[in-house]
Amino acid sequence: MTAHAQISRAQALLEMFHTQGGGHHGMGHSNPFQAHADWHARHVAPLGPEEPNGKWGSDLPFGTLFLEMHHEMVMALQHFYKEQREPFPPEWDLIGPIPEELSYTPRLEAFPADIRAALVERSGSFGMSVDAFLSRNNPANGFQLPPHYTLSGGSGSKDKYTNVSRLGDFLNTNQLGCCMAMPHAAWHERIGGAMLFADTSIADPIFYWGVHLTIDRIYQTYLKVKPNEKDWPHILMAPTGPPMDRAQYRKEREEDLRRLRSFEKGLTAHQYRV
Repeated sequence: MTAHAQISRAQALLEMFHTQGGGHHGMGHSNPFQAHADWHARHVAPLGPEEPNGKWGSDLPFGTLFLEMHHEMVMALQHFYKEQREPFPPEWDLIGPIPEELSYTPRLEAFPADIRAALVERSGSFGMSVDAFLSRNNPANGFQLPPHYTLSGGSGSKDKYTNVSRLGDFLNTNQLGCCMAMPHAAWHERIGGAMLFADTSIADPIFYWGVHLTIDRIYQTYLKVKPNEKDWPHILMAPTGPPMDRAQYRKEREEDLRRLRSFEKGLTAHQYRV
């Protein structure tokens, strides 16, 4: 890994954005990587019910917090682009290959010092170089957005936790966000590399210009259809509970990664679609 590695314009701008705080100053952080990791350590996605429940998630503020926090991150980057008078990069349609303009080249020096040290240790525990550890699994991912996240819905497509069959049927933003956290996690896992960990995922341009841009558009479409169903928690960025011990958090995420990579060997690309 060299300091002069050729990187995409989207990645270069993203690194500039992050050195300026990455829109996380409102969270009390100048380190956007740690801010994102800390947020997820304090706001753990709820487990869905074993049987479909039409009200599940509607009373869980995680859903609204999840949607709104990532909305603010996407908007902050877009505002940065406008300040720099840069055109937005081409969008990823989820199904085809990720555009070359959104390519990601791992660069250890792009991370803050504490995360650099953790990455060296983390990648070494898997017997991998940092470059290999942070590299995407497959640049042509081929995801399919479930039709129940569209206004028209789709025949036979229902959310597995709520049985909702079209976007406007989610009860509120709590429920929508709780349900969307599931395909969101699948996208992160399928892309792999930096996207697998909360303290590294924002380094990959596809975090903003693919996964969370798609989620935010669904969120904004829902708000236009049901503007009064935004369940707004009192303090958006405040922790909802005590922070998890950081060493324990990383240990659990690393164990998740071991299980995931073992599990991947038995899956087809079709099974990965969400």
